[in-house]
Amino acid sequence: MARGLEQRDGLRPVLLHGPAPGEAKLAAEIGRACSSEGAHLGRAPSPQALSAFLRRVRLFIGNDSGVMHLAVAAGTPTVAVFGPSNDRAWGPYPPGAARHAVVRETLACTPCIHRGHTFGTPEGCGARTCLDVIEPARVLAQARQVLDRTAPDESSRGLAPIAP
Repeated sequence: MARGLEQRDGLRPVLLHGPAPGEAKLAAEIGRACSSEGAHLGRAPSPQALSAFLRRVRLFIGNDSGVMHLAVAAGTPTVAVFGPSNDRAWGPYPPGAARHAVVRETLACTPCIHRGHTFGTPEGCGARTCLDVIEPARVLAQARQVLDRTAPDESSRGLAPIAP
């Protein structure tokens, strides 16, 4: 997916990771798969620095996370990947905005964490099938649609963080 954004769209993928165990290793593995040099930035030093960085990127692709919400708040075009949580409750705001897209697989069991206004299964399921069946090509297609709908402004530097 990252190579597709590089080759067709001229974007340089930049990976960020959080403090959770294994995230740095996963981000480094993904970074090695990208053709760009210096694609793995590591952790942001502060929420303020992360927010400033996100204001300068052309596109954010990431999971349902606080970073995704920061990207949306910063006005950055966003593709949010959802699994066990409810995109209708926790997705990019406002829903349906041209600057944002949600990628999720609708299964009989999704969403399992938040169902309507109730807290479903807090830990979700162990299998995470809802995430495993999402094809990278679907995320790339949504990213290109968002890019086509949003024109870069003068502060954009052609960076596309892809959070693990």
